[in-house]
Amino acid sequence: MKRKIYFIVPFLLFLVMSCDYYETVDADWPDTSLDEDVSDVSDSSDESDKSEGGDPASPSDDDYAAAGGDPSTGSGHEAEEDDDGGEGEGEGEGEGEGEGEGEGEGEGEGEGEGEGEGEGEGEGEGEGEGEGEGEFDPSDYEIWVAETSSAGQEIIETDLVNEGYHVVTSVSATMLSGTITADVVIIPGGMNALDLGNNASVQTAVRSFVASGGHFIGVCGGAIAGSDALYATAYGLEWRVDEMLGLLNVKGYDNLDWMNEYMTPSGAFYPFNTPILFSNHSIASPYENQSLTMAYRAGPVLYKINPNDPDIDIVGTYTQNLDPSVTRYQISGEPAIVAGSYGQGRVVLFAVHPEYSAPETPGVDDVDFLLSNALQWALMLP
Repeated sequence: MKRKIYFIVPFLLFLVMSCDYYETVDADWPDTSLDEDVSDVSDSSDESDKSEGGDPASPSDDDYAAAGGDPSTGSGHEAEEDDDGGEGEGEGEGEGEGEGEGEGEGEGEGEGEGEGEGEGEGEGEGEGEGEGEGEFDPSDYEIWVAETSSAGQEIIETDLVNEGYHVVTSVSATMLSGTITADVVIIPGGMNALDLGNNASVQTAVRSFVASGGHFIGVCGGAIAGSDALYATAYGLEWRVDEMLGLLNVKGYDNLDWMNEYMTPSGAFYPFNTPILFSNHSIASPYENQSLTMAYRAGPVLYKINPNDPDIDIVGTYTQNLDPSVTRYQISGEPAIVAGSYGQGRVVLFAVHPEYSAPETPGVDDVDFLLSNALQWALMLP
C-alpha cells in the first residue's frame, strides 16, 4: 500500500513560506490482519494450503500418529512460498511508512525531507524483504519418509530433522495410497521398497502427487520403486519382472547372477563400496566432474529406456564393474544416479546410498551433501 500526501496548494504555500509548516494526510493503513495468515510450517492453518476446501481423502489422524507425524501439520507445494513473500512486503512497507511519518511529523524538517525519508525507507525495507523471499528454508517443507526394511531409513529421517525439515517418519503404504500432503516423498532402500512400487494404490496416489507438483526421491530399492519397472537378467536373458511407479523412464535393472554371489546365506548383502563419477549437474555440487566412493547395497543400474532421452539427466555413473568374475554384468560407465521430471514434479533416483557417509560408514567419502542437494534441486523449481 502506498502513502499519499495531499497538500492544499495555495494555503500550504503561504504557510511554508511563513513558518516551514506542512501537513501530511494519511491514506489507508496496512491491514495487519494479513500477517495472521503467515504461520510456521507446523501450524495447522497450513493444511488449507494443500487442498482448497479440505480433502476428505486425507490420511486419518491414526495414520499420522502411527507414522510419527502430526495430523495438524502439512505443507503445500507453492502456498507457503507465497505467504513468505507476502510477509516480506507487508513488513517492509509498514516499517517504511511508519518511519517516514515519524520523521515528518515529529521533526517537521520540511516537505521534501519528510516525504523522502518515508518513501525511501519504505522502499528499502520492502526490497530487502523481497530479496529474502527466494532464500531456501527447510522448515517450510514437509518430507514423508516411507517405512522400509533399510537401516538407511532412520539415518535419512535423522539427517533431515537435523537440517530443519518437518519430517513425517515411517510412512505406511496406507498413507501413500491416500492424499499425499507432503512436499517430497522419499522411499529408502530395502526389498519391501519394491512392494511399495508395485502396489497399485500407491502407484495411483504417488503418480498423481508428483504430476501435480510434488517431488520424489528413491534410494536403492526406492530407486527401483520410482523406475519404470524392475528388470532382471540371468544366464544372459533379460525380462521385465514387475511394474513400478514409472516416474522416470528408466529400468531398475539387477543382475541375479551377481546378486546371488553378493548375498549372504541369511539373505543379507555384503557391504560393498564403489566409486561414482559425477556429472556437472547441480546435485553433484561442489564435486562436479569428480569421483567419490559411495556405499552400494545391491542397488540397480538405472538404464535409460530411450538412450537419447533428453529429459533424464545422469548425475552419477559407475566407474568399475562390481565383480569382474561376473562377466555379463559390465556396468562401468552406466547410470547410478539420475534426475528428471514427471508432470510438474521432480524425481531423483539413487542406486547407491547418499545417507551412508563418512565418518559413520567405513570406506566411503563424505556424501551427505547429495541428499540435501537433491531436495533443494527438487523444491526450488525455477
